[in-house]
Amino acid sequence: MTTETISVCGGEITYLHEGSGEPLLVLPRDNGHAPDTAFIERLAERFSVYYPWLPGFHGSRPEEWTWLLHVRDLAIVVGHFCAALEVSRTRLLGLGFG
Repeated sequence: MTTETISVCGGEITYLHEGSGEPLLVLPRDNGHAPDTAFIERLAERFSVYYPWLPGFHGSRPEEWTWLLHVRDLAIVVGHFCAALEVSRTRLLGLGFG
């Protein structure tokens, strides 16, 4: 499992990546915590899993995201995140907030 950072919409998003195959974007629970690594590893047996720490969670710099006011804005960030990863079609798994 690798941890990487990518620039998106004027800020940085850190994410976990594991596995290969069809992409699967896993959106965090409403508390923002990453799921158990065993869960990610199990998904990675079949998919290329991307798990981003969304703006406002896990030490992201709030000054980069002052414009982010609504869930709609967060959806835009997630769309740009996928585009930056060059993932045009993905399955989506929401764990509460997602």
